[in-house]
Amino acid sequence: MGGYSTHKDLFKNASSTEEITLEFHTPTAFRQSDLDLPLPLPRLVFQSYYKKWKKFSEIDGLMLNLLDIIEREVGISKMDIKTIPFNDGRITIPGFVGKVTFIIKNSVEKEAKRQINLLADYAFFAGTGRKTTHGMGMTRRL
Repeated sequence: MGGYSTHKDLFKNASSTEEITLEFHTPTAFRQSDLDLPLPLPRLVFQSYYKKWKKFSEIDGLMLNLLDIIEREVGISKMDIKTIPFNDGRITIPGFVGKVTFIIKNSVEKEAKRQINLLADYAFFAGTGRKTTHGMGMTRRL
């Protein structure tokens, strides 16, 4: 897998579809307090991309309340995942791999849908969850 895109191109070309399928190729987990959570909860998944976009993108166009919208308006319609451990040489972290389809309620305004899709497109470049620099959370949009 390889690819290249600029933040500007991703922002400009984002669609506003209501269904997003992501494939998690390597174990993916999120840190919740002092626990590892191997579940693709919409807010945790998209928050991962949101934070990296805000940190690394030269485009500051994301809605301030986007994560709140995701929390209320994005759900999971299909999921085919399994848990598998990831060992980084020091600790073993429970993670998940597989495919997850997220659904955005049709009542969500078009710009919010477009920005959620932008974050899904960014998944390939950002990785998902914790320890992405160690190989966890390799993700692509289908």
